[in-house]
Amino acid sequence: MRMLLRANSRFIDLTCTSNRIKFRVLPSRTLPPLPLGSPPQHSINMMNRLPKKKMSYAISTIERLQKLQFNVSLLMRKRKPI
Repeated sequence: MRMLLRANSRFIDLTCTSNRIKFRVLPSRTLPPLPLGSPPQHSINMMNRLPKKKMSYAISTIERLQKLQFNVSLLMRKRKPI
C-alpha cells in the first residue's frame, strides 16, 4: 500500500510492505506526483512481521511520525500491488 502524507508543509511518500514501512520526505510544498521507484531516504523496521491489516500497520507508522513532532494528515491513499 502506498500513501502520500503532509507533515508540516512537507510531503511524505510512504510505502507499506509485509514487514517494512519506507518513507521519503519530499521537499516541495505543492502536491507532487507519486514518484515510482525512488529510493527511500528513511526506512523503519517494524516489530510485527506479518500485520493483520496494512492500513492499521500504516496508522501505527503515522503515530510514530507524530511522536517525532510531525503534524501528519492523510492526504491520499493508493493501493500498490506487492
